[in-house]
Amino acid sequence: MLRLCENRKNTMVLRYAVPFYTALYDCERIKERTRENACYQRICHLFEKSCAFSPAQKETQESDAYEYIASSLLSDDPRHRNPGRSYAFDLSALPKEYLDEQGKMTFRFCYKAKEEGGQTKEITVRMSQMGVYYFRTNVGILWYELEPGAAGEELTLEELVYFQNQCKELHRANGAQVLLRKENNKNVKYIPGKLFASILEDLFSLDVQDKEIPYGEGKLAFHFFDPSFSREKKDAQGNVTMPSREYPDKAILFTYLLLDGDSEDAIDDLEKTAYYFSSGYTSRYHISQITRARMYEPFEGVRWFATRDGAGYYALRTEDNRMFFQNNLAGKIRVDYFLFFILALHQSYALNNYQRRITAELSANPNSYLNESASAQKMEHLLAEINVFAMKSIYMSVSHVQHQNDFFEYLQKNLEIQEDMESLSLGIESLTELSRLQREDSEKENEKKINTILGIISLLTIVSALTDGFAIIQNYQQLLLDESLQANGLFFRLLELIRRDMPFSVWAILLHVGLIVLMIYSIVTLLRIGRRKSRRSNGRS
Repeated sequence: MLRLCENRKNTMVLRYAVPFYTALYDCERIKERTRENACYQRICHLFEKSCAFSPAQKETQESDAYEYIASSLLSDDPRHRNPGRSYAFDLSALPKEYLDEQGKMTFRFCYKAKEEGGQTKEITVRMSQMGVYYFRTNVGILWYELEPGAAGEELTLEELVYFQNQCKELHRANGAQVLLRKENNKNVKYIPGKLFASILEDLFSLDVQDKEIPYGEGKLAFHFFDPSFSREKKDAQGNVTMPSREYPDKAILFTYLLLDGDSEDAIDDLEKTAYYFSSGYTSRYHISQITRARMYEPFEGVRWFATRDGAGYYALRTEDNRMFFQNNLAGKIRVDYFLFFILALHQSYALNNYQRRITAELSANPNSYLNESASAQKMEHLLAEINVFAMKSIYMSVSHVQHQNDFFEYLQKNLEIQEDMESLSLGIESLTELSRLQREDSEKENEKKINTILGIISLLTIVSALTDGFAIIQNYQQLLLDESLQANGLFFRLLELIRRDMPFSVWAILLHVGLIVLMIYSIVTLLRIGRRKSRRSNGRS
């Protein structure tokens, strides 16, 4: 039978992630080329403007992640090269109703333990850290760390399993609730999802236009990927007194547990614990052999497990590994492993967001992509965004340490990043290629027409030159044979030739002017086609 370590310091890390995405209202009024940067800079500006959020600083804990990855979310980025930004949260900046007498966010987490006949349980919980990662893909991840159990408060592994199950459900009306003490010393109950949505709204208002940002017109709003909505309330006259609001429905779990156990079934219990904590399940769910096979064993007595519900690192403490797991690994979990978890989570939800945009923004009519329509141009721009995302945010290797790379690869595999990427890009690339071939056929037809025009111009020019030449020769010959002009000199003979040939000369001049105009029109048309090809080539690159 497994049990929690008596001294829980550095033996437990419980973090929770809530993915969201931002979108601009009135998107049609915002130029496509500025849309992503506008959204990114707006929300970054709001984070930095908030007294509670500030750009995250480099961790003092030693990191084995590649420097360009570890620092890519920390530094200021005026050239727009980083994939995103990271923000730390000052808990003391919360409104007073969220804080206890010591100025810390400590609250009572109450729930009904169904395994004990529906008896209400309460656990003292402290929120120790909170932050936000926000990426150029307009995807953000709000995360927080909870520490259950006050000093001297006993907490069993079974209670922690149920606590994790309740923490996953952020907006279950009949589920767990958070008790916060206000200034009048009365407890106020919150559903967890509403609490965190309220914290977001207190820290920054993303639902109003920030006029200091010079990017188009429109409003910025955040949306949760797995939302739950409250019903709007109306008074007796039908006026809306409280509008419908959006809350996060579930949190994604990230867990590190170091456990004690000396029975023969310790490994079996460790796999069950990994299953419960990474998925948010209780003992009512029985683990299958297929699920066990999906777990990863990097070392003896250690299991990794990852699903779309969460991921975790679980280990049995022995005399041999006690010092490493308690003194070294907990710091690595918070610095390196959690960063890899966030990077993999961003990949998954960025692909989800691209798929959402494809569904919402691109036409389902195949004919929309057979010409240079708005749909075809939007599709090419979206494909360019996806290619930049693949170049800047898809990593195959993240650390100097092999087992950390193995952990990241394991996360990507279980989140099915490669499959989602191929599924997303295959259809867009096929339609883009179809549109490109259609345009090339059209351009070839235009080139044929222009070549025909140029051929006609060349033929007319040759005919005109020959006609002019024959006419001049004939007239000069007549001039030389004219007996009435024999007494005059050569100069007067040429003047007489020009006088006699004036009607023909006017016709020749008009013909040449027409040919020149036609030539200029053909050259301009060719230049336009060349510029069009260049723009499309730059867009694809």
